Amino acid sequence: EEELDDEDRIEFLKTNEMSINKLHNLIDSLVNISRLEASMINIKIENKSIKQTLIKAINSTVPKANQKNININIEDFEDIEIPHDTKWTEESIFNVLENAVKYGVEQSLDFCTVILNAKIENGILIISVENDGREAPVDLMKMLYQGEKKPQGHGIGLINIDKRTKLLFGSEYGISVESSPDMVRVLLKLPFRQK
Repeated sequence: EEELDDEDRIEFLKTNEMSINKLHNLIDSLVNISRLEASMINIKIENKSIKQTLIKAINSTVPKANQKNININIEDFEDIEIPHDTKWTEESIFNVLENAVKYGVEQSLDFCTVILNAKIENGILIISVENDGREAPVDLMKMLYQGEKKPQGHGIGLINIDKRTKLLFGSEYGISVESSPDMVRVLLKLPFRQK
């Protein structure tokens, strides 16, 4: 048996800790979806800074992005307090960012940039996560739902967010994907209500 030096042991423990945290998050997400579908979860809508919610999601993603040489930027936009559930919104954006980090760099040889933005358009809050990685099919969501394209990883990412959003707010909200040969943009559409 080959013994690991101290540096390798520390790296091994950090990797295991990250994996355990991911499993906990996955289990929590699955339990929350089940509760939501059974009407056991109440979404706590409060008037809070949307920019601060997005920054929290970014900060949770930065360590993994740094490991893969991915830069995450947030485009400047007017920070407004809007009614939203900060925990649920942060978790959803984290999942979209994690997808961008995980899959965006696969086709890029050196460096990838992920850009996060938010805007209000026609009464809808649109949170955009864009990366300059590989192209995605235009009808990606339809393909995932119909099983024509198999989800990568544990398979709950975009579909999970889309289902939860539609369950909470209606079918006009949720995830959509835009793509070109050098860019993929995932849009999360949420209702915007002024208090």
